Amino acid sequence: MKKLLFFLPLVLLFLTSCESSDPKNEVTVNAFQVNRIINTADNSIRMTNCQYAYRVDYITATIDITIPSLKLAETDESVSFAVTGLKLSSSSKTGLTYKASAPFTPVINGKEDSKYSVTSLSGIIFNNELKLNLEISSPSGTFKVFASESDAIYSFGNTVITNLRDVNADPFKREDIAYVFSLDPSKKTASLFIANAKFATLMPEIAMTFSGLTLEPTATGYKITGTDVIPTSNNIPYQKYIITDFNGTLENDKVNFSFVCAGTFKVDVTATMNSVTE
Repeated sequence: MKKLLFFLPLVLLFLTSCESSDPKNEVTVNAFQVNRIINTADNSIRMTNCQYAYRVDYITATIDITIPSLKLAETDESVSFAVTGLKLSSSSKTGLTYKASAPFTPVINGKEDSKYSVTSLSGIIFNNELKLNLEISSPSGTFKVFASESDAIYSFGNTVITNLRDVNADPFKREDIAYVFSLDPSKKTASLFIANAKFATLMPEIAMTFSGLTLEPTATGYKITGTDVIPTSNNIPYQKYIITDFNGTLENDKVNFSFVCAGTFKVDVTATMNSVTE
């Protein structure tokens, strides 16, 4: 939750900066993110980890973005990418947003390179949400890059639990369970942390982690699957709560997934990614 606590003051500081005489008028956010990269020639998709640096200047209301090591195609060498002076907009609902006037020539390896052209670039910084969408042409083709947080997608939503062994039982419903997905493109895996898992009236609330789920990029987001997963709590395995038939999608701002716990409880979740409760 440290990111959530950090980005709230980031937005609030921006909203008040034009009236402030504080000499600390900028901040740089370094983020380790997941890139989902689509080759528009054949619609092939790959995913990578990537470091990003976002420098926000509150006085000029602009943002500079640097990607120290960007690799668009599998056979490409990594290059540094930079764009400066993008105008920021803000609101209490969307946080900080930016959008480039395109097309333009980006700075590649320290200088403008006409072999590259950005046809669209936009993004958002809001609470724990840090996203960038980029379409760029390079010597190896045209690519769409979707960057998002790799280690935190916080969700609060509707959870419906059905008892598979008692068809007459009413579904158990909750709206206060917190979910955190962590994505690891290098291993093609994901994990799910549930802060307060409780799937039946008599079940105690426990913090539960599902590790080793399979992560697959799609045209619209990510697919996450898994079976025979032994959840852990405080690194202690809970064999009796074995997870089967895990199937989920992360798309745009929505997350939908389901799984069976202990062969008894069918859990269905529909939630909004990176949402903040009032």
